[in-house]
Amino acid sequence: MYMPPRVLPMNLLFAVLSCVLLASDDFCFAYLDRLLIAYREYGLPLPPPEAKLMRYECKPRLNAIPLGGAGWRGDKQQLLPGRTGTAFLIDGTITNRWGEIETVASVTPVKPDLTSISEKDLDWSHFAIQLYDRGWKQLALASFRKSTRLCGWETDVSLAYDAFWYWRERIHNDPKVPLANIAKYLKRAVSRNRHDVEFGREILQSLELTMTPSKALPGSDEALIDDIVNVCDVMRFAGAWDWGLRSDPRYRAIVRRGLHDRAFASRTSR
Repeated sequence: MYMPPRVLPMNLLFAVLSCVLLASDDFCFAYLDRLLIAYREYGLPLPPPEAKLMRYECKPRLNAIPLGGAGWRGDKQQLLPGRTGTAFLIDGTITNRWGEIETVASVTPVKPDLTSISEKDLDWSHFAIQLYDRGWKQLALASFRKSTRLCGWETDVSLAYDAFWYWRERIHNDPKVPLANIAKYLKRAVSRNRHDVEFGREILQSLELTMTPSKALPGSDEALIDDIVNVCDVMRFAGAWDWGLRSDPRYRAIVRRGLHDRAFASRTSR
């Protein structure tokens, strides 16, 4: 009786192949070399040489508890311990893997070796790349292997996706970064990103329009409206009536002239 050859399921085959490749230090280091090149091409942040590696602990936080199907209510809360982690201290701040600045209760310097850093802090591929850039190869190797086992292989395409959202956030939330720099890296990320392609093109088009020099006469209604694109860091989690926007002198200037509707419609970027 003919018995067809047994074929490994694709997911099992890929898992076996991944384990084989991850077993080779040389392969992992060569892969990290390529990731670091792509990371730099996308302008993703690498800690400066003076940044120190720190173990941090955040302040305890209150968490609301749902009560009897009534939804989330603030009249019953529990105090949760603060998050802990390992990250670089840059300009006196700790930024977590989601790009958020942590409110820390304490920071302690740690040595860049596996005896000083908790394994649970190594499951992020960007952290592996940052460690590799520092020359801490064995620590980067451990981080790369763990992040790959948990989250899959980081690729040029997945870095392009991360870069797109990183630079997209800079538009509204980092006024110190020139729009030309943002456009440069966004264009590179959009060209290689396979997700949110149409959205990425729309963002780029809006950004290019924003950077077009205004031809309006100084002091005119059009000049005041054009200047509203420079309002930054006021609409990340709120709508048009956010207090930061309403208190900005450029916004108040157009309101005094009764140009609110026109100005808000024109505010496509910062």
